[in-house]
Amino acid sequence: MILKSKTKPEFSIQELLAPNSPWQFLGFVVVTIIMTQLTEFNPVGLVGTIIIFIIWWWLDLQKSQERIKYLKEQSFLFLKPQPPAPAKGLILLLSTYSPSQPHLRDPQVLEPLVKKIRQTLITQLTEEDFTNIDIFNSNLRPQIEAIKFHADSGILHELWFLATPDSRGERGSEIAAEILARYTLFKYNCQLTINRGQDYTVESWNYLKLCQIVQEIFENSGYKDEVIVADITGGTKMMSVALAMACISSPKRKMQYMDSKRDWQGEPLSQGEIKPILIDVDSIFHL
Repeated sequence: MILKSKTKPEFSIQELLAPNSPWQFLGFVVVTIIMTQLTEFNPVGLVGTIIIFIIWWWLDLQKSQERIKYLKEQSFLFLKPQPPAPAKGLILLLSTYSPSQPHLRDPQVLEPLVKKIRQTLITQLTEEDFTNIDIFNSNLRPQIEAIKFHADSGILHELWFLATPDSRGERGSEIAAEILARYTLFKYNCQLTINRGQDYTVESWNYLKLCQIVQEIFENSGYKDEVIVADITGGTKMMSVALAMACISSPKRKMQYMDSKRDWQGEPLSQGEIKPILIDVDSIFHL
């Protein structure tokens, strides 16, 4: 829900110091005369300065109190979680693939299974192929649930997978993007458009480039901003920050977070419910 503030002209005493209208200029002249009287140690200047200070302090106090009152009145909307509206476009951040089953963390065990998925035609893949790599209990589960939420509405049409490259001996998330892409095409009969690859791959630390990529998605996708949802769940913390930066830079852009039950160590439970929570910042940044 987008909160709207009341739009009414407000008087600001700062306008007297930088006039933009004839009346403001008149006020500027009065203030200047009072300040001149003060520098000449005229009692009128002293009294006038004190009066201006009191008025300025009172107006500033009123403005602060109105802002606090407004936020308190609307706070229940921020605290009450609600799902986002079904989206036509969904932006997802991806981390290096990580299954939960310990034996699959051995590259010699996992890589042949992943290779089979990558080299098999979509139409010939089976649910078992993905079960074998533990995809439904892996760190891709939040993304799978996010896609399902929007795809089940029948509205979702296009996806963007933002991944990290392999570099300096460190494995990125390009493989995870390919696994998720092939699963999504398999699951939804190739009816969704998936954007991934070099144009959507960026170093996890390069928040400026990632922010620029997201800006280009919003500007060139052909969709209105309000029908695209950016999911900040996956990726590194810096990637999430960059995605959020792009979303708060313009009104009507929506974010979501896949909320899940967690264990005592703060790790998501593999069998727990995962559901999207809307993050709508228009009411804060675009009043």
